[in-house]
Amino acid sequence: MSEALVSVEEIRTATMRIAAIALAFSACTALAQQLALGTLPLTVTVEDQSHAPIPGARIVASARASGVRFEAISNGNGQAVIHLVQGGYDLKVLANGFRTWEDKDIEVIAEIKRTAILVVESHTGPVVIAEERPRIQLEDQPLSAEIPLIPLQQFIPPARLLRHRRHWF
Repeated sequence: MSEALVSVEEIRTATMRIAAIALAFSACTALAQQLALGTLPLTVTVEDQSHAPIPGARIVASARASGVRFEAISNGNGQAVIHLVQGGYDLKVLANGFRTWEDKDIEVIAEIKRTAILVVESHTGPVVIAEERPRIQLEDQPLSAEIPLIPLQQFIPPARLLRHRRHWF
């Protein structure tokens, strides 16, 4: 009877091969699941009225059926890509200083490209300036700043200092 001896190196090599095969199988399974779900890119370009890109804008796609939200932030070129499963979505684009842009009832059945042109948000409410204490009030959010009146003498040195210090300035 012959005995088969297996070395520790052979066991390690076999273990590494099995781990590599398992990893490759799990990666292929994840890719197959993603393809089976049918994710498609929604590319949004965010611009202002002069067609300049707006970086840092928040893009929100909300699934109408489930309410699940998918978000992205626009890059330096004003673009963002969200990968979505086929279905119906409502799209919003939000950026500081601009009005919210909306596109409702988007049906994702193929790759979609949208350009969101944002309008600068303007304020039309009253501006109040009080005499006693200067302040600016926009709608219901008061902004105030104290502006103290400092006597001019504090900034002008006395004449005796100017006489004794020739190089004062």
